[in-house]
Amino acid sequence: EEGLVKRGYSSDYSRAKFPIMNPWANGNAWFVNEVQYVDDADAEIAALHGLDTKHVAVVDKAFQQVLGTEALQPDTTAQVTLTGYEANQLTYEIDSQKGGVVVFSEIYYPGWTCTVDGQDTQIARANYVLRAIRIPAGKHTVVMTFDPQTVHITEAIAYGALTILALLLVVFIAMAIKKKAA
Repeated sequence: EEGLVKRGYSSDYSRAKFPIMNPWANGNAWFVNEVQYVDDADAEIAALHGLDTKHVAVVDKAFQQVLGTEALQPDTTAQVTLTGYEANQLTYEIDSQKGGVVVFSEIYYPGWTCTVDGQDTQIARANYVLRAIRIPAGKHTVVMTFDPQTVHITEAIAYGALTILALLLVVFIAMAIKKKAA
């Protein structure tokens, strides 16, 4: 806190009159220079201690086939821009001369799918909780969509149950009318 006061930052954030930039934030998505593969999720979490996540990603070996084992070549001109943000869909524009592995500051969860220029692409889990993909060199549009099959199954069950209830109601009303007429 003493360093903040020396630089002119107020330790009372409610009185600050300007936004405070967080120099440790990685942003919405970023290219990493290295991927360290570990044996399991426990090793993945342990490897995060003291890791420079702006340059290195820790990934479970289960995702090694998704991200590949080729050496990554740093590209200081690479850009990742979030261009669309909706509850179930994120769109990014990516431009890189060398391609590589992009880590997204979004939670890895089954049900998310990814396309690069309309082609399906697998998503890996990086740094224990984030999403990552391998992207080729050039300009690309990446779209991540959350549309899990379990939601569609649940909807089908719900609509089926609603239909059965509606049919039972019609039968009940028809029996009541028939009974009243008799």
